[in-house]
Amino acid sequence: GKTLAFALPIVERVRPQDPAPTALVLVPTRELAQQVADDFAEIAKASGLRVGVAYGGVSMQQQARGNAKAHVLIATPGRLQDLAERGSVRLDRVRILVLDEADRMLDMGFVDAVRDIAKATPANRQTLLFSATLEGKVLEIARQLLKNPARIQLADNKEQHASITQQV
Repeated sequence: GKTLAFALPIVERVRPQDPAPTALVLVPTRELAQQVADDFAEIAKASGLRVGVAYGGVSMQQQARGNAKAHVLIATPGRLQDLAERGSVRLDRVRILVLDEADRMLDMGFVDAVRDIAKATPANRQTLLFSATLEGKVLEIARQLLKNPARIQLADNKEQHASITQQV
């Protein structure tokens, strides 16, 4: 359900003729990266959009070739940094940046990588941040990366989930 909350609007906004990648989704783990990519692929193919995925444990060359033309790229921060540093992925075309499970990503030590990746994307991008909590490092990164944010908080039984999206 949460993936569709950002996947559907992205698929509606991105066009097949847009530069690649137009949308970037950062996730903390390769398992989540593959899950999000699978969910995205199902709805993106009807619009003619290509979805790529990049995470550790797989050949960098294989991922670089597969992601060169992806409109939507789902990646873990470490692998994305490696691909960007090698020139295999361009971040200057990203119009939409999603930080999924930001609390977990930052707890895993990706604070600097997330900041560096965000700096490499255009300043006028739309940024969406999804997190189970909104305190500490997550609140700090939200304040640094988001402009005119709107906070949306959902309660699902016993769990609360927070997300912040940048108004554009």
